[in-house]
Amino acid sequence: MDTLEINANNWVENYSSMFYSYTYSRVKDPNLASDLVQDTFLAGLKSLERFEGKSTIKTWLFSILKRKIIDTWRMQGNRKTVPFSTYQKKSDDSDTGFENNIQSVYRNGEREYEIKELREILFNSIYSLPKKWIPIVIDRLIHEISCEEIADKYDITVNNVWVIIFRAKAKLREDLTDKLEMAS
Repeated sequence: MDTLEINANNWVENYSSMFYSYTYSRVKDPNLASDLVQDTFLAGLKSLERFEGKSTIKTWLFSILKRKIIDTWRMQGNRKTVPFSTYQKKSDDSDTGFENNIQSVYRNGEREYEIKELREILFNSIYSLPKKWIPIVIDRLIHEISCEEIADKYDITVNNVWVIIFRAKAKLREDLTDKLEMAS
């Protein structure tokens, strides 16, 4: 049990960034995502004595996190994603389905223009961040480099990378929300 307790001291540093990214991609709310990650660590600490070692700590904590996300969806009464099956082509309906949805996206030239415009807005927002953050944010959010690799590359701690990314996302969200509201 001593080894597990030692690992518990490093959970935030080792798993926060990954758990937060995963959670945010599901709940689309930064505060809720942070709360769920923190709740996961607390639940893990409370039930650490019951951990049987049949999986890694990371896998065990991840399963706790997934259950917390599902519980949140149930409480909210709506899921943030649409099941893939809603886009699948039905055998009796040749004019609807996934294939037609894809074709309509490609036929719509405005869609490509909007994507380019959004990309420009996003990169302008990234370049308005503090100069020391920019390469870290690009490496993490655009190139999807792990926090550990980024920490080694810029000679900072993994926790520092996570804090920079968290703060950068908050600033980007605020900046993008302002810019998109002005464009509307």
